[in-house]
Amino acid sequence: MTVASIFSEIVVVFGWHRDIVDMVAENFADGVKIQGGLTAEKRQEAVDKFQNSDEQKVIACNIKAAGVGLTLTAASDVLPI
Repeated sequence: MTVASIFSEIVVVFGWHRDIVDMVAENFADGVKIQGGLTAEKRQEAVDKFQNSDEQKVIACNIKAAGVGLTLTAASDVLPI
């Protein structure tokens, strides 16, 4: 079963702790995440994949690293955890 088949909506998941962001990214977001320690290139790659891929339904984000200055308008819902 793929993530695209589980989620009918496109979701940004915000978490505070690195372990939670990693878990969501690994299990639901095909590894796509934004958190502290990513290079600007990796961060932009994650945004581009989320914004432009029909298959990418979830992105996992640290609230501090991704809370300001990103365009994630592909999302229909936001889930803070």
